Amino acid sequence: MTCELAYKSTLLGSIPATGKLYAPDFDFIPFSLPVTVAPLPELSAFVDVPLSLDLWHACVGHIGKDAVTHLNRVAKGVVLQTTMPLSHCESCILAEHPHQPFHSSETERADTFLDLIHSDVCGPIPTLTTHGKHYFIVFLDDHS
Repeated sequence: MTCELAYKSTLLGSIPATGKLYAPDFDFIPFSLPVTVAPLPELSAFVDVPLSLDLWHACVGHIGKDAVTHLNRVAKGVVLQTTMPLSHCESCILAEHPHQPFHSSETERADTFLDLIHSDVCGPIPTLTTHGKHYFIVFLDDHS
């Protein structure tokens, strides 16, 4: 997949997709437009996206409905489109999904730091990290 950039029907270049992301490198845009007394037109790339409650919910760390609707009172420049209600967020539903509690350990806790370390490997995660990894590992000291 590629994203094509054009100005007044003139193709300026295209950006190949890396996975599901487009990372533009604006050095490729040729400034071969004729130089006249008038200034050159400004080039900009943007997407016109309505600033819905769903968008703000996702951009501000999946905060709750009440917090989203109060954003414009506590932050400058926040414009809310409140014509559509906040929809059900799949990520939040999965995060709040009930799970079976862990049974308390029959063994005693470690007495000193680094006596017992618990670890867990998470992955494969479909989206690569910035270092190109699909897994991460967590270490937890039993004493702390």
